[in-house]
Amino acid sequence: MRVWFYLIVEMMKENVKAFIKRENLIRPKEKVLAAVSGGADSVCLMLLLHELQEELDFDLEVIHVEHGIRGAQSLQDAEFVRKLCRSRNIPFHIVTVDAPAFATKEKLGLEEAARILRYQSLKETACSCKADKIALAHHAGDQAETILFHLVRGSDIRGLRGMLPKRSNLIRPLLESTRQEIEEYLANEKQSYRVDATNSSDAYARNRIRLHVIPQLEQINEQAVHHITQAAATMREAESYLALSVEEAMKQCFRQVEEQKGVVDLRRFKKLHPYIASFVMYQIIADMTGHNKDLTKTHVQNAMALAEAQSGKRISIYRGLMITKEYESLIFERDPQKVQQIEPALLEVSKDGSYTLQDGTILRWRKFDYDASTMEIPKNRYTKWYDYDKIKNRLVVRNRQESDYLVIDSKGHKKRLQDYFVNQKIPAGQRQLIPLVAEGNHILWVIGYRGSEGYRITETTSKILEIVIDGGN
Repeated sequence: MRVWFYLIVEMMKENVKAFIKRENLIRPKEKVLAAVSGGADSVCLMLLLHELQEELDFDLEVIHVEHGIRGAQSLQDAEFVRKLCRSRNIPFHIVTVDAPAFATKEKLGLEEAARILRYQSLKETACSCKADKIALAHHAGDQAETILFHLVRGSDIRGLRGMLPKRSNLIRPLLESTRQEIEEYLANEKQSYRVDATNSSDAYARNRIRLHVIPQLEQINEQAVHHITQAAATMREAESYLALSVEEAMKQCFRQVEEQKGVVDLRRFKKLHPYIASFVMYQIIADMTGHNKDLTKTHVQNAMALAEAQSGKRISIYRGLMITKEYESLIFERDPQKVQQIEPALLEVSKDGSYTLQDGTILRWRKFDYDASTMEIPKNRYTKWYDYDKIKNRLVVRNRQESDYLVIDSKGHKKRLQDYFVNQKIPAGQRQLIPLVAEGNHILWVIGYRGSEGYRITETTSKILEIVIDGGN
């Protein structure tokens, strides 16, 4: 029996390693922050990453978020993870939040409030400890549960693809591992774990799927979870192909004519396959508004129906976006009053600090001495270095303004921000949503895109201003 367990454990370890490599989840020299609750899944994740750490050449740290929900049990979970990390010399972080208070304040369900605070804590800690990736312990059973949940609620191909192995800096190394494999791994390692009694409650829809629906499916076919996760992988491939088809179709039938105005040529649009046409409509609405949260099939159907309506009919479709039927065209116009504004905020860059944007994104900055012989300028999208002494006035994070510009080369040539957005083919509806770090109308950083050459590091630079967003890549 012991030999059998050992073979199963080694096979799981090799499968997880192969999955990490295939999906490019962890690159050499990166730092991974593993989210560990103390339950079986996250403990298994931590131990496997610890085993693979040297072979795959990455650093590992652990975070535990204490949600303030389960009293003494919750505190015991935190202490369990702390001791587990100490026994293996893994750096440990703990963040305590008050999910019940946040749920009451924001009028949210307790589960949703805890999820929001948890992910916010993960992002903040990843940023502060300079982690490149945040590892989550979702496994194949969780994937099957998610897909079934989306299916019964009503979903298109995006929902049926399930959770992605990698999204931004979030990774899921166990996504192809089953709960049985996890438990067998822990049994072989003689490793205990914590049990959350709320996971056995029927109060939550996902629990009912996990506790009742999936076991019934496994009675029909014991490989049910595996087959569902295989289907999710197929859906991801299909979605990738669909995205290319939608992009090509949009080029044929949609054009942006003004900042907040776009036009669909109905003669070309009506030649599209209905399935492609519906996704084109979805993408146009998302691009024009800069949002897709709560953008539903009903919104798309209402827009599609307008294509068959009489000329002159006009509807408000989503987030202030108006659509008008004009003969063989649909005119999309965004109400400027409905464009989301970022509340301008002064950045006190004379000392280290941080600022949280309205969407929960965290902007952090620090100042330090520069040594060109030992320091390498970062080349990723979400960390920028600037020559601190070239900043003469206060910095502000805000939306764009009419006269904004970037310095695009060492000779000081300028480009209007509007022209930069057009050249980068950033949809009009998204331009007003992109946060900017600005000194007057000179844009230091179009966050997530490029910085200004006017503050670039040179051989005379002595102090650096580093600005980091969300610990991204």
